[in-house]
Amino acid sequence: MTYAETVRRFGFPYTSVRSIAQTFEEEGRMEQKERGGNHHSTLQDKHIAWLKGRLDENPDPTVISLQVPSMRLFASIRLCP
Repeated sequence: MTYAETVRRFGFPYTSVRSIAQTFEEEGRMEQKERGGNHHSTLQDKHIAWLKGRLDENPDPTVISLQVPSMRLFASIRLCP
């Protein structure tokens, strides 16, 4: 199947089809590489327990009403970049 046929059949952009095919030919893989950097959650059990407690008290809070007190209690975490 040609790139053009693949584009028509599956509706993917031509550049994506070409890129996937070239990567497969050159590296033998079709999946994306893992992203670099640290993408693990910084929330710990104590943070989650605190959030659950606030949500039990008020099930419809604003983000700011959670962010400000959490930043005071847990200075080591960042909820917003």
